[in-house]
This record gives sequence, structure tokens and C-alpha cells, in this order.
Amino acid sequence: MQTASAFSSVQDALSFFIGVYRQFAEWRAVIERLAGFENAILAAQAIGTTAPAITVAASAAGTVALEHLDVALPNGKIQVSADGVAIAPRDQVLVTGPSGSGKSTLFRAIAGIWPFGKGRICCPRT
Repeated sequence: MQTASAFSSVQDALSFFIGVYRQFAEWRAVIERLAGFENAILAAQAIGTTAPAITVAASAAGTVALEHLDVALPNGKIQVSADGVAIAPRDQVLVTGPSGSGKSTLFRAIAGIWPFGKGRICCPRT
């Protein structure tokens, strides 16, 4: 009886590791994904703050002006280029292109939330 009880105690103690191994593996995978995500965020922030970067400046004129603008992806690939574009109040602008050509990215840059690329965007003071 004592031998069976001792065996049962040892089996229960060792089966703990078998039972929680899957949970440990899942936990580690989540930690690795979060660490990779954090590294990607830090790398993107470093790219966006190093020169060249898109600068957004306030303009006394009421126009949105794009000067020597190259809007790029975080990896440096240029998606949209524009120079000498001025959009006055009440102007209607249509931006067309295939999916993934940078239309939304251009508007993110104009809004000041996309620093990747180079050039200058002048927007009216708000």
C-alpha cells in the first residue's frame, strides 16, 4: 500500500509538468509575439523620426501645398510623388489609382500622421 501511495504521489507530481506544458508553450508564444510587435513599433518610430521625413508646416495662405513630396512605406519604397501641387479652399480633388498605390497614405501624410518619406506639406492654420 505504501509503495502504491508513493508511486501515486510521484506520478501526480510529475504529471503537473505534462499538464501545464501546453499552457507554458502558449504563454511563451504570446510573449514572443508581443516582443516582436514592440520591436517593430520601435523600428518604425525610429525610421519616422530620422531624416529625411515629411514635414507638415502651417501656412498663412489658405491652401494645402505639396512641395517636393515623396510619400514612402516604412521600408523606404516610394508610393506617391508630388511637387508643386496647391489645393485652394473649395477646390474639388479626385485622387484615383489602383489598390495599394498610396491614395490613403497620401492623405495620412497630409493629416500629419504619416512621417515616412521626404518633402514638405503646408496646411492652413486651424
